[in-house]
Order: sequence, then structure tokens, then C-alpha cells
Amino acid sequence: MSQTYIVVDQAKDWSAFLPSDRVITFTQYLNLAATKSQGRTRIINLCKSSKYLSDGYYCSLLAESRGHHVMPSVRVLNDLSKKDLYELEISQWLPLLAKKLAKPEAPMEMKFHCVFGKTIHPEMKEFARKLFESFPSPVLEVTLKFRKEWQVTALSLRHKVN
Repeated sequence: MSQTYIVVDQAKDWSAFLPSDRVITFTQYLNLAATKSQGRTRIINLCKSSKYLSDGYYCSLLAESRGHHVMPSVRVLNDLSKKDLYELEISQWLPLLAKKLAKPEAPMEMKFHCVFGKTIHPEMKEFARKLFESFPSPVLEVTLKFRKEWQVTALSLRHKVN
């Protein structure tokens, strides 16, 4: 039987979803007994920080070492920590994105959120799906800038959408 846990920093931040045995703190996840008979275990890591050696980073690292399917993975955390690592992947989709977005008359910047590969912006739908396929994460914040052409200037993990 498959199990899914949502790992957060503090349970009080998720009080609207509690009580639940599926929303657990990072400390509870550390103490979770790992048994092979449980079947597939999924971990959705919503810890606030994903920087190297933070609780969020360690949560993904521990999940992988336990054989759990974790989102985001350590590979994704590392790829998103350096612009050079994700810029090459994204650059191939920019022509597709440019066709969908209007060409503004003046330089501009826009941000949007990609939640499990979905977005509320119809023109960004395919781009959000491709981002999720390459960088599977619960929530990504994408910053686009237009000068002479559209560019992705930032791609980062977010753990809540404003």
C-alpha cells in the first residue's frame, strides 16, 4: 500500500489541515520508523529552506536514502541552487514561450507560480508542465524578464503561494 507524507517545519503552520497523520514535521519524519512492508512511500518536502545542510535539504537526502520517492529530490535542489544548471535546460523552451507571450513595447518583469506543473496562466501552461517534468517540485516561482526577448531570470522553490 502506498503512503504519502507532507513534511513541514512546524505543524502550527498547517493547522488548517490538522489533525492528520499525513502532515508531519521534519522531526517526526526523522523519527519515523522505516519498514519495508509499508510499500511505496512518497514524501512531499515543504520545509521552508532547501539550502545545503538545511532541514529541507536533509529531509530530501534522508528520504532518498530510505528509498522513499521524494519531491523535490536532492538533484532538483542542487540544480535549482545554481542558475547555470537550470538555464541550459530552460533555454530550449524559450522560443515556445516567446510564441505564447505578447511582445511588450517596453522592458518588463513578471513572476508566476507553477504548482505541481500547473499554473493559472493559460499561456504558461505548457511551459509549467515542462518545468515540472525537468524539475519536479511542489511549487516553483518563475521570474521572466523581457528586454529584447523573454528570459528566465530566476527559478526557485516556494513553499506557499501568496
